Order: sequence, then structure tokens, then C-alpha cells
Amino acid sequence: MTTITIQNLDDETMQKLSRRAKVNGHSVEEEARDIVVRAMHQTTQKGLGTLIAQEFASIGDVKLEIPARSLPATNKEKGL
Repeated sequence: MTTITIQNLDDETMQKLSRRAKVNGHSVEEEARDIVVRAMHQTTQKGLGTLIAQEFASIGDVKLEIPARSLPATNKEKGL
């Protein structure tokens, strides 16, 4: 097995990693290892929309009213 050292990790990221490890019942080292392994085994890169949808999936279905759209006014209609 190989060992790596991560230097200059900001405090906020370290705190988030520690909280995530605690939630998952892991040590910080085990959680970091799990994150790296999962990242390296992803076969497809997900788009931004997919990542956002996954992030908020636990909230449930939200219905938003979509406003009517119209074409922008022409210069003639604007009086130009």
C-alpha cells in the first residue's frame, strides 16, 4: 500500500471532512480514502445539472411556476 500526505488543507475543508467521517462512522483517514477511491472509480463524469439534482434530491419534488415568455421587443417597437 502507498501512503500520501495532503498538505495545506484549509481548516473549513478539514472540519467538513471530520464531520462527514463522524456521520459515516469512519476515521478521517478512512473517509478520505473512501472519497479518493470512489472518485477514481467513477466511469462517467456527471454534468452540473445532475450534481445539483443529486444534492437536493432529499428535499423532494418542488413545483415552481414557470412565467410566460415573450420575444424581446424590436428596435422599432422600442421607438429606436
